[in-house]
Amino acid sequence: MSISLLLLMYTRIAEAESQTAQGIPLLDGEEVFKNLRVKYVGK
Repeated sequence: MSISLLLLMYTRIAEAESQTAQGIPLLDGEEVFKNLRVKYVGK
């Protein structure tokens, strides 16, 4: 795994922690993957 990918992952985790601390709920993983499949793979 490259350093830049790890940095991106830690950045995203920090953003999620900040959002949950502000009371913003996390995204539903199932819905996120469903949308990605539709966008990049099709139905």
